[in-house]
Amino acid sequence: MLPLRRVARVVLLLVGPNFLLLAQQNPDCLKRTLVVNVRDRTGKLVDGLNSSSFRASLQGQQVRISSAIVRNGPRRIVLLVDASGSVNKENLEWATARLIAGNLLLKASAELHPALVV
Repeated sequence: MLPLRRVARVVLLLVGPNFLLLAQQNPDCLKRTLVVNVRDRTGKLVDGLNSSSFRASLQGQQVRISSAIVRNGPRRIVLLVDASGSVNKENLEWATARLIAGNLLLKASAELHPALVV
């Protein structure tokens, strides 16, 4: 007769992968939220949009848009600057990038809660 611990290991080995597959198929993992601004040709924000106003695809497959909600709350802008050597091998453009980033953050409205990530 097999010891109880060994039986438990065998059961986990056989059943465990099925639980992992179920966890990977969690519906919350299949939903993504995107924040978008839609403007017309003159730069004005477009009102009255709903989920049927948008189309999306992922790897060539049509994706269903489940909702489109207008939110009039506080906004946040995050400026991401890639300072890695692969992008800026000789620091030739680093001073320009710093100047642009600094000016952008200085000119940004405090309501946007600006942040800089380098």
